Amino acid sequence: MNQNNEHDTNSLPGIAGSRITKIASVMMGIAVIIACYSYAKAGNGFGQIALYALAAFIFVVAAFLMFIVIAAHIAAKNKNNFFLYDKKTKQNIPTEALTFEGVRSRVLEFMSVFKYRGKLYMGDLFSDDRTVPESFKPLFCYEILYELATDDGIRAESFLSFGTECASIFSKYLGQNDDHELAARICGFIYDFSSGNKDVGKFQEYIQSQRDHIKSKMLGYTVENIRKFD
Repeated sequence: MNQNNEHDTNSLPGIAGSRITKIASVMMGIAVIIACYSYAKAGNGFGQIALYALAAFIFVVAAFLMFIVIAAHIAAKNKNNFFLYDKKTKQNIPTEALTFEGVRSRVLEFMSVFKYRGKLYMGDLFSDDRTVPESFKPLFCYEILYELATDDGIRAESFLSFGTECASIFSKYLGQNDDHELAARICGFIYDFSSGNKDVGKFQEYIQSQRDHIKSKMLGYTVENIRKFD
């Protein structure tokens, strides 16, 4: 699990920013060398003036690159992250400070938008509508499973009765977090229920045994994909 988000390859403040900074530093060094060489030459001929102009041009380009990196770094630092933003301090907390409880609280806050008269409809959560970002959907799955594991709102019979469409959803989004074994077991219970096996005792026993696993995977997914929630 990579928790060092300062080196995100998709952002200038990360690896790309480091490379640009190195290039700019080298360019500034070259500009200084050219300027010193030009100064050491006697006279004020056209060649010397051209070298001064070249050194100035390289230096300006290097300075501009440095400005871009600094501006991008400041912008990234000030960007509010859905899970990291602290409403009290008005700043993002370090990724390392994230807890399962904190992640779950924000997920529940997001899911509450889809409640109608106090009831949550799974079809709304997993809709193809672009107002529901794909990055949140694995978290919705884990939250639903956590509620099942703690008997907190969602009942096993209701969950299993959603049928094969529900199985496909959980297989897809748990699979995105490499949680294939949990996905396969859940799908198996759903298929059994759809085939007429209405005894939910084994499912309840299994999902309760996975409570710590669900917490760990939910937090881990959030940390691994934290930049998707900017």
